[in-house]
Amino acid sequence: MTRDATLDPEVGPRSVVGVSRMTCTVIRALAEILDDADVIADAAGLPVPLHTIPEDVADDDAFKRLWRAIMANGDDLLRPLRLGSRLPLGAYGVVDYLTGACPDAGTALEELSRYFGLITPFFTWTVEGEAEPPRVTLLARVGGPEERLVFEPWILGVTVARLQSVVAGGFELLRVELSMPEPTDRAEADAFFGTRVRFGADRALLVVSRASWQAPLSRREPRLRDVLARHADALLRQVRPDDGLAPVRKAIQNQLPQGPPTLGGVAKALAKSSRTLQRRLSEAGTSFQTLVDEERNAAARAYLADPRLGLDEVAFLLGFSEASAFSRAFKRWTGMSPTQYRA
Repeated sequence: MTRDATLDPEVGPRSVVGVSRMTCTVIRALAEILDDADVIADAAGLPVPLHTIPEDVADDDAFKRLWRAIMANGDDLLRPLRLGSRLPLGAYGVVDYLTGACPDAGTALEELSRYFGLITPFFTWTVEGEAEPPRVTLLARVGGPEERLVFEPWILGVTVARLQSVVAGGFELLRVELSMPEPTDRAEADAFFGTRVRFGADRALLVVSRASWQAPLSRREPRLRDVLARHADALLRQVRPDDGLAPVRKAIQNQLPQGPPTLGGVAKALAKSSRTLQRRLSEAGTSFQTLVDEERNAAARAYLADPRLGLDEVAFLLGFSEASAFSRAFKRWTGMSPTQYRA
């Protein structure tokens, strides 16, 4: 595989300590599962032995260089999928432990989507939990075919293997689509995903059975999840680039006490058409409902910290018609009821 500029997207370096350490941890974990790690590291111009690579060297550029060397011959298209499926738990730090502490698989995928910016700014997840059956889509924000050929199967390998290991009763996929070309031996991919994979799609798609979406996780832990979410939120505020969505978030916040925010209402407040706003959100790798949930979730935690506010008042401030609707939403976001959160 020849070097391509698509593996050098113009995105600034990350300076947040927690995120830079995560990249270092992933590279060191790769060193442990690569049979020829030091040979590959030498070809990539990285320090040998790779499993002791210094933290100040193990940045995003080093990660891309390592993958160029891994895929140098270009013959084994499923190698990123295979390596991703073997990545040890914890390599992705707080994101690994936070998603594992979620109550069920669907919530874990929603949290993964929310905090994926801590792992990479180049891909985003779109989650459609209300669809029947539920589905998640992995979208490339920058780069081209070569980058997607490497990182798409790597990300899917990590994600699906994690869920397969913690979903009670197994993680059942009804349909899988990948943008990569069909490999010589597709049987390995079909066996890993548990269904026949469609290759050559325009994006990566996982369609999940409703039973698996709602299946409990073996390591679910509501209180741990809340602690980790607070830490992840703090990291995300430091690494999230200015995506231009601050006015949208502010307009959503302003509409909450008036009832459920609507796309049309927020668009009008911003002097935009609904179609323009929807396109802008799609380009940013998110959706209107995702932003509403994020703003409601953040505001709910702040309101619940104030013991003077009753649940009915909190529900009203968040735009819910009744406290029971708020309680259901809060449990979906955090795995706990508002009362448990306050305890």
